[in-house]
Amino acid sequence: MNLVAKCLLGYMAIHILLIALVEAYFCVPLQMVQPLLLVVLAVITLLNAKKIILDRSDIIIIFLLIFLNIYYTLIDARGLIFFKMSYILILAILISKIVLPNISLRRYTKKIETIYLIILAALVFEYLFLVFFGETFIKNLLMCHGQVTGTRGYIPLYNMTKEFLPYHITGLNSIMLGGQTASQLAVIIFIWSFYKYRSTDYRFYTMTSLLAILMLLLSPTVTSIFLLFFSIIIIYLFDLRGKLKKKIINFYIIYPIVLMVLLTFVLILTILISKHSSLDLIYEKYILVNIMGFSYFNLNEILLGVSYEKYLDLFKIGEIAFLDQLQKFGFIGIGVFYISILYFILRAITNKTTSHVISNVIIIIIYVLGTAHYPVMFKIGVADLFILHLAYIIYIGSSSRKSNRIASLS
Repeated sequence: MNLVAKCLLGYMAIHILLIALVEAYFCVPLQMVQPLLLVVLAVITLLNAKKIILDRSDIIIIFLLIFLNIYYTLIDARGLIFFKMSYILILAILISKIVLPNISLRRYTKKIETIYLIILAALVFEYLFLVFFGETFIKNLLMCHGQVTGTRGYIPLYNMTKEFLPYHITGLNSIMLGGQTASQLAVIIFIWSFYKYRSTDYRFYTMTSLLAILMLLLSPTVTSIFLLFFSIIIIYLFDLRGKLKKKIINFYIIYPIVLMVLLTFVLILTILISKHSSLDLIYEKYILVNIMGFSYFNLNEILLGVSYEKYLDLFKIGEIAFLDQLQKFGFIGIGVFYISILYFILRAITNKTTSHVISNVIIIIIYVLGTAHYPVMFKIGVADLFILHLAYIIYIGSSSRKSNRIASLS
């Protein structure tokens, strides 16, 4: 099983880094890789059933996901619309049972770190290439409009730095491709590097965290700026608050948080107003059109979502991913998905035994919050990187790990 675990982890790293590029370059759909990967892990699980322990909660979640897929496909006749969410949770559970028990946590986190370092290096290369050569070559090389593949290729994005830099380049895409991925991954790389520095004290991680922030500032988005400030607040609450002297009770808790929230709010409002003529226009264009359709839902549609035809009729744009998911899956569908993630997080925190738990939890939260605008977390490749973090959290809180730890101590 050790060899199988290493091969699966190595494949996941290659899959994460290359699948979007391959899809865009050849303009061929590779979504079938996802069900094939699930089948492979399911077969491995069955063949090693005596060695693999599924928690009762894992089994319940898997059965709920299977039931929802059966409902949406056979009963509601809307097809495998819930497959992406099922893929994320089931694959994370299987990886936590197959890969992590048979490989050291250090090797596992090192593989995730290698992926992030490659992404960061690629962002730097991409930016320098755009500065000196422009985006024409990359855009032509990765020209795919996404109608067939889902990957839209290299997209020329609006870059807010044009307002104050003497030169202008398009917004970064990253090797994951697609709007918002580069800036949000930069935030996540900052979090990962920050916690690596705290656990190792290596200056290398200080450099990578600062470089990640620089790449974010060179290609920012409203969502990524919000995520950066939010992550700083979470880091402060988890780790930095205890390092400060408390001359006045709660002074160091309240004031920095309030200040960060106000600065974030002011900065986001400033950026939004600079891009649009007024906040009223933003409300009417992006919020009102997304919520008005809910008034036409019946009880069944509130719980399990609307038909595809009604969805197209009631909702004109789908930029707010949370609302888009609520429209398609209802409260039950998104509840099963997000409550499962919350359950795994809470379980891991209560069983925390490694320094990587908090960093993985914060990164998972940032991934989820990133879907407040575009569904970045659900893109092919990026979703699999999220799965590696989720699998780690599932494993840390699993009863099988606790029993293994007790056995090793006895």
